[in-house]
Amino acid sequence: IDSQSNVRDVLGQVSRCGRGQVMQVGTRYSVAIEREDVPVQMFSVANMISGTFSESWSGMTDRANEIEVTFSDKADNYKQRTIRLYDQNALLAGQPQRIARVDIRGIVTVERAYREAKLMLNMNRWIQRSIEFAAPLDAIASRPGDLISVQHDMPQWGYGGRLESGSTTSLLKLDRPVEMDGSKTYQALVH
Repeated sequence: IDSQSNVRDVLGQVSRCGRGQVMQVGTRYSVAIEREDVPVQMFSVANMISGTFSESWSGMTDRANEIEVTFSDKADNYKQRTIRLYDQNALLAGQPQRIARVDIRGIVTVERAYREAKLMLNMNRWIQRSIEFAAPLDAIASRPGDLISVQHDMPQWGYGGRLESGSTTSLLKLDRPVEMDGSKTYQALVH
């Protein structure tokens, strides 16, 4: 780090090159890392506060379809270098050029800069929906940055609820009726 900056901005730069994000959780700091993971908790209609679930979609017209990454190239004595990555589908569809420019400190190879640009482009292209809901404090076992599974009846993401007493590993007693089609295969996720 060769310039004066505040701690928060410096942490942002360092964590960005590690695909992470530093966040404050209460009086402590934690790090969430963008990576493949398994869900640590499932939220469903059984542990959400009724009436708090909402779903929203992001518009695609203002999203970047071209990423420009500036980095210090180790192969060229750490001189600043810029690479561009285009969303080929957006170009073929005739969409206007929308560029996002990012300066990533800590990235020092063309291959790594390309991978970071590809990640940003894919996130811009594929993350289109967000959800919000409230849950009672005693129903939350996950932390900010954890991957969770979500089920809700409103958008028809399967059926959810609780198991009644007397359920076993081969017999599930549900707390409400569920209609099933005999010609289809179903799976149950029990947490």
